[in-house]
Amino acid sequence: MGINPFSNMFKFSGYTKWYHYFWAMPLACIFLFIFFVLPFLVIGLPIRIADKLRSEFKRK
Repeated sequence: MGINPFSNMFKFSGYTKWYHYFWAMPLACIFLFIFFVLPFLVIGLPIRIADKLRSEFKRK
């Protein structure tokens, strides 16, 4: 065994099996939703609503 961690990368056995995609892809989508979409909804949406309300009260 050498020091190259990518030595098995190009061999067919180094790739993941096709049936692993059935659980890995939904898991990746959940991960992306939690770390990229959810923070926008939790932080960004209330800020936009507060900004809209503030601009409404400024006009009056």
